[in-house]
Amino acid sequence: MARAKVILIGVTGQIGAGKSTVAKILHSLGCHVISGDELGRQVLDGNSTVRKQLAKVFGDDILLPNGKINRTELGHRAFATEVSRRKLNAIVHPPLLKELNKQIKQCRKNEQVVVIDATLLIEWGYHKKMDQIIVVTAPKELRHRWLTARGVARKDIRARERLQLSQKEFKSYATKVLRNSGSIRHLRSSVAGWLKSVKNTGVDRNA
Repeated sequence: MARAKVILIGVTGQIGAGKSTVAKILHSLGCHVISGDELGRQVLDGNSTVRKQLAKVFGDDILLPNGKINRTELGHRAFATEVSRRKLNAIVHPPLLKELNKQIKQCRKNEQVVVIDATLLIEWGYHKKMDQIIVVTAPKELRHRWLTARGVARKDIRARERLQLSQKEFKSYATKVLRNSGSIRHLRSSVAGWLKSVKNTGVDRNA
């Protein structure tokens, strides 16, 4: 019997909208999830060349005494302007995307549904490789409340929002828009119903 085609699902959206929550729900439903944030941490912690390049561009004091990156301080500096963000991306993205490609290739051998959870999915051009793209949305006041509860300073939220796609731009790439009101039960029900449709038909009839 021929092996079923692997379904690649991208999950993205503005900062704080709940895309990682959606990814966790998909994982609980049997999908394999690759986290862009986790790949970024792996690159920062495990690649000494990247750390040296970042220290050279953003200052030696972004390094902690143990040699690891102070992510909070790096974030302050890297997301201050579009120019500094591009410098960060030029250093971090090549090794990150290399690892992402490697993991996707491996997953094709063993998994039925693979989820890529990444805010920068579209910026990377990875939306072109996906079979489905979920864009998670939430009201601005809710997103800010959730982020500040996680310890993200409001000035950092605003700085990152300025450098991201607008909600309208994100939605223009979506095959499915999931509205996150804060109810996990409702979100899980929406995700489960949508996933079942995609698995059964390969097409989301309710996007």
